[in-house]
Amino acid sequence: MRVLTFVTTGLLTAMTAMADSSVGTWRVEWGQAWKVRGDLAKGRDLSGAASFGGDKALVISDETRAAQEVSIDRAARTLTAGKQVPLLPGAGPELDLEGVAALIEPRAYFLVGSQALSRKGGVLEPDRGWLFRLPVDEAGAPDAGAVTKIDLRAVLAADAELKPFVDKTADENGLDIEGLAGREGVLFLGLRAPVRDGEATILSMKVDALWGGQAASGSDQAASGSGRATVTHHRIALGEGRGIRDLTALADDAGFLILAGPSGGGGGGKKSALGEAYEFWHWPGPGSPAVQLGPLGPAASSEQAKAEGLLILSQSSTHIEGIVFHDGPKNGAPHGFRLSPPTPR
Repeated sequence: MRVLTFVTTGLLTAMTAMADSSVGTWRVEWGQAWKVRGDLAKGRDLSGAASFGGDKALVISDETRAAQEVSIDRAARTLTAGKQVPLLPGAGPELDLEGVAALIEPRAYFLVGSQALSRKGGVLEPDRGWLFRLPVDEAGAPDAGAVTKIDLRAVLAADAELKPFVDKTADENGLDIEGLAGREGVLFLGLRAPVRDGEATILSMKVDALWGGQAASGSDQAASGSGRATVTHHRIALGEGRGIRDLTALADDAGFLILAGPSGGGGGGKKSALGEAYEFWHWPGPGSPAVQLGPLGPAASSEQAKAEGLLILSQSSTHIEGIVFHDGPKNGAPHGFRLSPPTPR
């Protein structure tokens, strides 16, 4: 596998320096649209993407029971649809997949359902509550035969701070996961809701604690996941009615890139004065505040496009480049972006 080389000397310093108003602001460039060769499964409902680098990635849709491989041609700005990777056997309801992350250790993709009740009727669809681990080989190819899962909803329902929101719909500011990132054996889950006092939430949990240190199967997975995992809360001040729509880890401990947007929650949550706008934010990590980098541009193919997924393509001391995927347009209307840090004065 050809691995992307990340040179981030100075990037974290530039990001951290955003707290100093004399430094200036980030430059957010909304690049060109990407093409998709072939059709992505349920491609109007794309919700996330992740990669181990090189020319391969995995995309997800919230209307399927599988992930899908894609090939990346950066020179041609083209994504080619590949094979689907089933996460659960047979037919059944959607998994409502909303987050996917690539972890080097353990070497696997992790995929998570929203955990949310349905907006219509407040029904819990049983397969929304899983967290999946999909191992990959050295070439980056996922092994569908080695998928394991845990009952993440049981873990979250046992958390005292989350418990009041678990059985509420998203319209009532109830639990709704939309982002997933990972670093050094820890998973970070970005919540679209609840939003409390203008703060969104990122949850972190150790992979070994969730899986009990083993790749269990069947009902043993839920038991091992619910018994040992400690859920740590990180409050992120994005503003009233603003939730996390995706989350991805940057290389070399440079923190996390957040895609923020409307939480969509009523009830205890207040609506956002920014409406349907979306922004890039940087979060250095636990113990630090997040800083807004700038707004996204519009998806050229649809005014109704909702930014849902981030895929980082390259990162250096001078820039971050990647793709934003959208819910609504065909094949997610992938669109390029480039973030450049301010130059110290």
